[in-house]
Amino acid sequence: MIQSKASILLCFLVLVTLVSCDSDDVVEDLRVDSVMPPQAMIGDTITIRGNGFKGLHTTVVGFEGGMLGQVVSAEPTEIDVVVPMGARDGDIQVRTGKTAIVSADFELIPSPPFISDLAPSQGRAGSSFTILGDFLANNFLVSDSIQHIEEVSVLFGGQSLEIDSLNYENIWVKVPQDAADGEVMVQVERDGLSSNQVTFEVGIPAIIDDFNRPTTEWADLETMPNPIGSNWVIGSGEWMIEGPGGDNFISARRVVAGDNLMVNMPSVTSNQNGMSYSLGGDVYIPATTDSALGGIAFHVQSEDDYYAFRIGGGGLLQLIRVIDGNASAVLSTSGFAAQLPGNNTYRLEVSSNTPYTFDLRVLTAEGAVIVEGTVVDDQSTFVGGVAGFYSTYLSYHDNYYFLSEE
Repeated sequence: MIQSKASILLCFLVLVTLVSCDSDDVVEDLRVDSVMPPQAMIGDTITIRGNGFKGLHTTVVGFEGGMLGQVVSAEPTEIDVVVPMGARDGDIQVRTGKTAIVSADFELIPSPPFISDLAPSQGRAGSSFTILGDFLANNFLVSDSIQHIEEVSVLFGGQSLEIDSLNYENIWVKVPQDAADGEVMVQVERDGLSSNQVTFEVGIPAIIDDFNRPTTEWADLETMPNPIGSNWVIGSGEWMIEGPGGDNFISARRVVAGDNLMVNMPSVTSNQNGMSYSLGGDVYIPATTDSALGGIAFHVQSEDDYYAFRIGGGGLLQLIRVIDGNASAVLSTSGFAAQLPGNNTYRLEVSSNTPYTFDLRVLTAEGAVIVEGTVVDDQSTFVGGVAGFYSTYLSYHDNYYFLSEE
């Protein structure tokens, strides 16, 4: 999380005060003789040599910029400390007990930008995507000011992109409108340093998101930018990315009355004039009753107007239409409850090439079909709109897929 300079300095002063209170000793001969190496990058371990140092838990090392380094070992004449995120060139302060001494022999080596992922890594010309990584901006406290944005370049097949927003770990950009279909290399340049190159594929009609990117905090419709991804827009409820070992997924929870809705804006559900679409997603309901339901939403006009194909923890299957926030069933059946026990992952799929007519499928996580059929909305409610995920209370979602074809 990006913090203000004031809050970082306050934390530093508080911690220094707390450590100081642990000892009444004033070390008369505390000194720093050397910092080795005198130049290092963030994350490197440096050794401070001198005299009068104390133990691991009574020694504090502060870097220029108000950041504390992690002291990994401390002996009377030697301290090993990790250069922290946000450190800058300049003074290093060593404090032990009530005594502090400053050394000015440290220079920070800029870390090159690093791209860990693109979210998504494919899309049409003009679509948005997020570059994820580290050291993408030149300062841990970077803002979206014009000055900071101008210090960073994003190259898309050699073409410089306009940056919508950035921070230390994310850059939000758009695919050029004139981009040709095919693979393009994306690279970030900052302070004369270049990142690794990562492939983006232009023109693939399928939208795929497995959410295997860094976990997030809970976000709602007021969280800007949406940490889940630039193409995702929260309509209601709270959503986050979580998961063990990088195999991540989406969680949804309700904090006020109403359902949870999050849509993928490029997923335009068009089934008129020769257009068709297919939509799918994995859903896990952590319950065995139908008081909790989750699924996929489509033809979403707003957070109060859409269709949703949903499954309950007790095996209830429903296709609902929500109009002005009020739901009514196009389809509702408990006839497959024995085949759809709760606390399991199911894949829900919807496809359509005709307005108000939907082919529905429920599959196991392994891909075996459990239920399939065609349903018609005799009220002819919605066309157009976009697609995404839906939930009533608490649910988990993964492996989003959308394909639009002519």
